Amino acid sequence: AWSVVRQPLVTAQESAGTGARLPITTMPEFAAPNFGGLMVLFGTGKAVEGSDFPDPRKKKQRFYGIWDGSYLPSMRTDTNSRTLLERKLTRTGSSGNISIIDTETYDWTKHSGWYFDFLDESEMVLFNPVVASGALVFTTARPPKAESDMNAAEKNEAAESCGQGPRGRLYVVDPVYGKASTRVRIILADSAADANTVATDISSLQGSLVFDRLKSSYDDGSRIGEECKEGTAGCVCTGSGNERKCTKEQASGCLPGTEGAKRFVSSSGEDAKICFSIYNARIHWREVPGMRTKQ
Repeated sequence: AWSVVRQPLVTAQESAGTGARLPITTMPEFAAPNFGGLMVLFGTGKAVEGSDFPDPRKKKQRFYGIWDGSYLPSMRTDTNSRTLLERKLTRTGSSGNISIIDTETYDWTKHSGWYFDFLDESEMVLFNPVVASGALVFTTARPPKAESDMNAAEKNEAAESCGQGPRGRLYVVDPVYGKASTRVRIILADSAADANTVATDISSLQGSLVFDRLKSSYDDGSRIGEECKEGTAGCVCTGSGNERKCTKEQASGCLPGTEGAKRFVSSSGEDAKICFSIYNARIHWREVPGMRTKQ
């Protein structure tokens, strides 16, 4: 009789092969890399019972991008025995944004995928990730700030709402290589994020990606380095008095003709804009009578 050998794709653990197992409570997402197979994308975390969040053990959860090149479970070997490329998150100044600045290149001939540890204790994935416009998009939940870390406005808000709720964070990552996507840019409320930015703080835990066709979501078309009006998006001013000069340092929105716009809309109304590259690749073909070549 024919039987199937059930071999796990990966075991999510704090340390490969030795650490405590990490819970997975959301659906995985998938992406198709150009070298074949599938990337299986998922994060860890659990908030089923009241004691799950924040995690009393203060473990750091992870996000994985695992390459499944076999499709057949019987041909798999546990990924823990192979090489996963570790990506490292780092905070970008005082902005609250998070970047991945890694020099090591993902090599599918020796790497079976990638992963990164979240920076905050008890930060976890509680909602399903999605792949949209070539980017992996997901949110995480984090515990409320300690009162000692709050500013005056945050303390007042917590007092008025009988306590501060969990905090959210939005991630936009390349699903194949596990770093900032070259096809997608994050535009925040005040400016464009750094090219290496993969995450930014949001107040809600969940939201939706919607197409954004508003004219205001696109750049005004002026060139980088040209003079601009102080106070406009992307405009940076230096000096004072007669020596004050304002120049455009970055795009104020998505680039017309080369980028499309999507907006991440959260339940609190706070959102971020995502600009994605527009490709003119052919996606359909048909046979033209009389144009067939000899076989």
